[in-house]
Amino acid sequence: MPRRPTVIHINHNGFQHEEAFLSKADALEWERMILDTLAMPQAASLNLAAYAAGLAGSVRGYGGGYVRNAWLSGLSTHEQWAKGDPVTKGFPAAIAGAHTAAIPKGSGRREMAEWLTDARNPLTARVRVNQIWQMFFGQGIVETTEDFGTHGTPPSHPEMLDWLATEFVAHKWDQKAMYRLIVTSNTYRQASTVTPELQERDPANVLFTRGPRFRVEAEMVRDIALAASGLLSAKMGGPAVFPPQPPGMWSFPGFQDTDLYYESEGEDRHRRALYTFIRRTVRYPSLTVFDAPSPEVASVRRPRTNTPLQALTGLNDPAFFEAAQAMARRIVAEGGPGTPSRANYGFRLVMSRKPNGVELEQVASAFEKERRYFQSHQAEAEKLAGTRDIVLAAWTVVSNALLNLDETVTKE
Repeated sequence: MPRRPTVIHINHNGFQHEEAFLSKADALEWERMILDTLAMPQAASLNLAAYAAGLAGSVRGYGGGYVRNAWLSGLSTHEQWAKGDPVTKGFPAAIAGAHTAAIPKGSGRREMAEWLTDARNPLTARVRVNQIWQMFFGQGIVETTEDFGTHGTPPSHPEMLDWLATEFVAHKWDQKAMYRLIVTSNTYRQASTVTPELQERDPANVLFTRGPRFRVEAEMVRDIALAASGLLSAKMGGPAVFPPQPPGMWSFPGFQDTDLYYESEGEDRHRRALYTFIRRTVRYPSLTVFDAPSPEVASVRRPRTNTPLQALTGLNDPAFFEAAQAMARRIVAEGGPGTPSRANYGFRLVMSRKPNGVELEQVASAFEKERRYFQSHQAEAEKLAGTRDIVLAAWTVVSNALLNLDETVTKE
């Protein structure tokens, strides 16, 4: 059955209207049903004729579909809502600014989309390159990425923002070209080391006097752990997946069988966090801990916090601990025969660099300490690693610590 078109109703206190859109096929189907209704023998006694006539008026004469009518509203002399002047379709003059004359009258969504990407429009390119800059530096040239208006923060480098925007348009909105331009710049390639002089002059790095250093986004924190462990799936596309999460997250009063959380198996268990199923009222816990925004509202700029709960999540969350177990197996299988070579390999898996002498000694001594402990606690080793192999259990603990280091989840 086609969707019922919505009719605008006016009452003595003002007006209210609902909107719905019908395709041409649905509109024709409604008209057929209306004609059938008028032909019913009991139409007069049931007053169906008047009702059908009202429906007919809402669909006839609109060609491609139902057109919504709208009016301005305001308070009458008795402080009641009243219908004002009609509002017709047209391009917002406030957006076009001085170029209003170039916008055809009566234009709609397509023309607005074309204007948003028009070279004469100064806003869209600036907003996008500012978002890209924020992605690489942790903060935009305009700090309030979500607000370019009068309540937003003025750009720290307005001339550079303008130049990047014009380059973006000149290269036909090529985002890869913009990525390449930024990452090959001297500004991005600076060291992130903070000297006392820079700390005093530019503590928040608003002037970009040093390279970026910030914790990666929540989804990347999980992906880094899976990649280092060798578990991360390279599969792309497809439906959402259900990775491990603490039990009871979806258990709340009134839940039904459809509310049960069934953990994915096989490759889907370790896909990128981008594919994790997000329930609006119950978010994936580890992503929330690392400042992933609520899916109930759009978010352009995420807050960035540092809390003890994040460290506890990295050490104890089922997904992270599975990654530590897999990383331990990888170290034993691929890291070589001795403790020093395995310590070096495990460090490089998470840091993407070789350890110095002090760091190598700390990793190796941590392993030896755990190995001695599990020699007298083999039951705990089996519970931890799934086997009585005390070497594997010791590397599991060390891997868990390496994955939870600040440098592991920090971009610098």
